[in-house]
Amino acid sequence: MKKKINLWDERFKEKKYFLKWPDEMVVRFLAKNNGKQNQKVLDLGCGSGRHCELLIKQGYQVYGCDVSANAIKMTIERIRKLNLKGKFEVSYFNSLPYENEFFDMIIAWHSIYYNNFETLLGTINEISRVLKKNGLFLFSMISTGDFRETYGKTTDGITYVGRKNAYDHFGLTYCVINNENELKKLMKNRFQILSIGYHEMYFEKKQRTCHWIVTAQKS
Repeated sequence: MKKKINLWDERFKEKKYFLKWPDEMVVRFLAKNNGKQNQKVLDLGCGSGRHCELLIKQGYQVYGCDVSANAIKMTIERIRKLNLKGKFEVSYFNSLPYENEFFDMIIAWHSIYYNNFETLLGTINEISRVLKKNGLFLFSMISTGDFRETYGKTTDGITYVGRKNAYDHFGLTYCVINNENELKKLMKNRFQILSIGYHEMYFEKKQRTCHWIVTAQKS
């Protein structure tokens, strides 16, 4: 785990990892599921804070956490420059520093799949623990066909490690979810899946990204 966190810290030293705009899919989710003001929302794996900014501006009480100290520093600086307020800290995803049933909503966008499968399961358990009953959970997962599957090495068909030709994912560990049944198993006995979507795009000809987009509700 320490090696992986250091890899992310190295990345968040670079300006290219400062993402200015929120993802369109997150914006669409919030437009459809606009909650009451002051609801507590966790941006799990907040990165440079693009969705923290969006959520604060929409009137939510926002918390953000990330395994990278440099990412959290980037987020704090971003929010301060905008004269906004939030609470941000470094944390493992499978050991969150929050009380039981603390959040009304959790968003984990392109984040929690950067784990081995065992840690991913522990992360889902933690999300269930800190989310209120009937709370919403929006997350993305890598789908089969993604370049990270093509250029990754696996021993179990789910957990991969990026090879040297995996662009900027060399050395990173991540999970690839092959079908909807695997998604449903992840959520079993904890969440009701409200919707499963799919999104595909190309950064360049050989760099195809494929993601499941899932909205779930805590049972």
